Amino acid sequence: MRKLASSDMRRAFWRSISWEFFLAALTVPASILLNRSLGAEGRGLLTLVQLVPTTIFTLGTCQWDRLAKGAITSGQMTSAEAWRRTKYYAVILSAVFIPVSIVGSLFYEAVPLESRWLSVLYSFNFPLYFLKGSLGAIFLAAGSITGQYRMNVGYQGGYLVLLTLYFLTGTISVEGMLVIYVLIYALSYWIGLAMKKEILRGAVETTKPTLSPLRKGFIPFALETLGGRADDWAFSFFADLATLGSYAAITALMMPMNLISNAMLNAATAKLNWSDRAAVLRYLVKSILILLGFTVLVSVLGLAFGKSTLYFVLGKSFADAAWMIPWVAGIVLANAAGFQFHIALQLSGREKEYLVIQAATPAARLVLALACGAMFGSMGIVIGLIANGIIRTALCAGVMFGKGARAS
Repeated sequence: MRKLASSDMRRAFWRSISWEFFLAALTVPASILLNRSLGAEGRGLLTLVQLVPTTIFTLGTCQWDRLAKGAITSGQMTSAEAWRRTKYYAVILSAVFIPVSIVGSLFYEAVPLESRWLSVLYSFNFPLYFLKGSLGAIFLAAGSITGQYRMNVGYQGGYLVLLTLYFLTGTISVEGMLVIYVLIYALSYWIGLAMKKEILRGAVETTKPTLSPLRKGFIPFALETLGGRADDWAFSFFADLATLGSYAAITALMMPMNLISNAMLNAATAKLNWSDRAAVLRYLVKSILILLGFTVLVSVLGLAFGKSTLYFVLGKSFADAAWMIPWVAGIVLANAAGFQFHIALQLSGREKEYLVIQAATPAARLVLALACGAMFGSMGIVIGLIANGIIRTALCAGVMFGKGARAS
């Protein structure tokens, strides 16, 4: 039985990793086009303009996508019921968080006054953001890896096509990029709608959905959301636009590491026996070793060829940021490790510990990034982010596998 489960995991992993690298083949060229066209300062401005809306978007989901995924995989809710609730919550949450995003965008002083209207307009993308993310999570929890990846291909493929058209006409701008983001969110969501009958199964309740799951997860998720964007917030406070743009561009080039992490987690979500601590430990150790290998490889190549690579791939305005490559690789590794261990807590049924760590470590991430940034500038931000990822991983590992850890 264990051999059969292991075989299913391997097949799911390779199917998932194939999809992830296909997505990378769409995303990396688009990222290169974007960064070469906007330059370091333009890329920094795009990040700033999106910072308040995207932070509010993530906050406004109240982690429903994760809660729905956990409820489906644990048998507490059917996929059909999860989708019914998703549509109901989309209306309620949009009415609350679109105005919040608009007000926040108008008063965020780091964004130049003449560009704040872009943030305001982008705030209306929240419903698409919520529906797309939730539907993708339902596909994954229902065992349809292919369905979720088809949605992602629509998103990334549309991104590449539209960005290429802008590039060929020489009209890429921050304003145009925001239009592209809205269009590709819509495309991805429509693809999901066309396939949803494949996975919407089971009983549907007739009573009005309760808001208690959203309230329960809101405070810890609010802290996680702010902590999750701690890097961009810190760079917006303590660095110039070029440094912020360079950080965003180099982080995007680290996508293969995130793709591998996502592929492993997606393959394991519906296939791994999360109540088997030994199996979970084996999975996590393998995941970290694979990610560590990629980090070492990227760091060595970055030290040897970083400046010339950034000059060739992204353009002259990014070349001086080569020092960031090994450090950003370290941030990506620490974040991926922390995320793997944290999600393992949730999928193993340790909801209480999951929520406590979800509240604590992002708050620490925000404090570390801002405090270290205030004292040591860009380098301090980087060190603070790496330290937080290590702390998060250690806390989750202690809860799951420490001496006092209980069996799930």
